[in-house]
Amino acid sequence: MVIKREEMQEIVKKYKEPIGLNLGSHSALDAWQGQRSYGLRSIIYTTPGRARIYLQNPMVGKPDEAVEDLPSLVKRDLRVVNDPKDIKKTGDWRSVIVILDRYSDIAASKTEPAPKLWVMPRMSRGRMKLQQLRNKLAKHQITGVTK
Repeated sequence: MVIKREEMQEIVKKYKEPIGLNLGSHSALDAWQGQRSYGLRSIIYTTPGRARIYLQNPMVGKPDEAVEDLPSLVKRDLRVVNDPKDIKKTGDWRSVIVILDRYSDIAASKTEPAPKLWVMPRMSRGRMKLQQLRNKLAKHQITGVTK
């Protein structure tokens, strides 16, 4: 199932500040770079074994901002957490890497509502169709994906 560009544009218009959500697959680094290029905040869910990929290739800085002092930009723009509850909605972060023991740990707290996120429909090796992704995200109370 392919989402048409116009449909995606309609989805994005509903959000004041969309956040790209990436599951740490082989294409997440490309998605992260694209989100940075368009000025979107990003969250990457990954496991300890794959976290190194994203930590060694931080997508920091604003679009068209020259990267002259990488450590300063990383400190300003990137956060690394082990619990999604530690992601602050406010602040000047541009990207968050959430390192979980397993991908199945991606779930919203039962006591707190899930953040509204715009989810980029990407999964490794194309194994899951968009509908399967929506079902899985709905199960974990991640909202913002429409039919």
